[in-house]
Amino acid sequence: MPPAPSAGNQNGPWRLLAAGAAIAVVWLVVLPAVGRIPAVEAYIARNEAAGIDPSVKFYSEVPCMSLVIERIDSAHRTSGAVFWNPRATEGRGFTAETRRRHQESEK
Repeated sequence: MPPAPSAGNQNGPWRLLAAGAAIAVVWLVVLPAVGRIPAVEAYIARNEAAGIDPSVKFYSEVPCMSLVIERIDSAHRTSGAVFWNPRATEGRGFTAETRRRHQESEK
């Protein structure tokens, strides 16, 4: 015979409703309010002007990303490991093959 439900389990639907309401308030009230803050509006406008779509899954697919990659590569050529040790991040991020495919896709 299964154990009788405890009193704590009876609050489950209310907890689920409260969690859903909290998510809705954040999504529908808080985030739009944050988007109206002048500094955030300027950040959004700058990204839109640069062609950065926030719904893009990978920022490497953004058209202006090739410029960023070139600047990083240039910094590495002139100053060595400016941002990170490339050997420590091998296999993660951009490889020469990834860069080549990205540049070909922009043509």
